[in-house]
Amino acid sequence: MEKQKPSSHKDYLDLAKDLIKNYGSILDDLSSDTLDKFDKVLEIISLNIKLSKDHQNFDTNEFRVDKSTAFNFKMKYQTSGNLSVSDMKDMNLIYQKHRNISKMFLKSN
Repeated sequence: MEKQKPSSHKDYLDLAKDLIKNYGSILDDLSSDTLDKFDKVLEIISLNIKLSKDHQNFDTNEFRVDKSTAFNFKMKYQTSGNLSVSDMKDMNLIYQKHRNISKMFLKSN
């Protein structure tokens, strides 16, 4: 069964709710599902960019920088198999920030 892409604001909110519910502290350790965790971080950032489109009080350029940074960490891990403690902390901060932003969107609806 093929997963449908979200097409409405409500679909994006539902997807954000699912991501927040199913992922806690995103990078507790580096394991076989680390790339999946990176993908989830990238997905939640993308959702926040889409959800913030109609709001003036969100800096979508900052969100795009976060997405680029997370993608760079993913590529670094994918190519070398290593991620420094500092990179993991930065990635967790990005994830926590965007998880909280998603929660704000969920509360406002």
